[in-house]
Amino acid sequence: MDTDSTAGHRDAAVAEQETLRGLLARPEPPDTTLAYGPAADHVVDVFRPTALPRRALLLLHGGYWRRAVDRTHATPLARELARRGHLVLVPEYRRGSGACPATLEDMELLSARLPRLLERAGHPETAPDLPLTVAGHSAGGHLALWWGISGLGHGAGPVPRIRALAPVADLTRGAREGIGEGAVVDFMGGTPEELPEAYAHADPAARWPEAPADRRRTVRALHGDRDRRVPVEHTTDSPVESVIVRGAHHFDVVDPASAHWPAVLEFLET
Repeated sequence: MDTDSTAGHRDAAVAEQETLRGLLARPEPPDTTLAYGPAADHVVDVFRPTALPRRALLLLHGGYWRRAVDRTHATPLARELARRGHLVLVPEYRRGSGACPATLEDMELLSARLPRLLERAGHPETAPDLPLTVAGHSAGGHLALWWGISGLGHGAGPVPRIRALAPVADLTRGAREGIGEGAVVDFMGGTPEELPEAYAHADPAARWPEAPADRRRTVRALHGDRDRRVPVEHTTDSPVESVIVRGAHHFDVVDPASAHWPAVLEFLET
């Protein structure tokens, strides 16, 4: 790696850390919090628009599936989307070492409970007909892709659109690259060689070829080309239709104060 590339890598990493600190420094309180299951992490923060919502948006937060990172840093994005007319739900989910089976079970539980959650969260008379977007960032992007490829939400109301922001789109690749200081192997509870069946079930890249066309059509990804936490190649090498945002780093894509926010907003809303 040449000197300019090394300096650019370092600058982007510093910018990512500063943006994350900024998001954590301005948390937005939800309008209400609802339970969707029996565990302590089975809660959803609700951010309501001031008028009748035009779309429901389920926002899955990132943080490499680790216990130390919760949904707090996603709340500025949730509030801004609510200001734009979306009924936004930000769920928590079980995280930590070896959490993969439980985390995916939480996605299935969320899908089953979502119609009732939307009724309780906003306007019961409009909830059944609201178009739904399932969006996720980073590890939450992985979960959004898994949601779409698994067909969660199909057959119960409008088919959800899937919008993955800087997603960990390929678990096997991520495990072998050691991204997030071994985050994928920690989440899965082992390597792809040790747990081939678990990776085959949880990895969107592995499941994509067998996903029905109607599911694949709903899925899009967006990634910044200065991302130093999840390499942009996770998206550019993926068959998922994608948008690459030049100059954006990992947290630019979830920061409403970022200069790249208009591109992210267009991606989420169209």
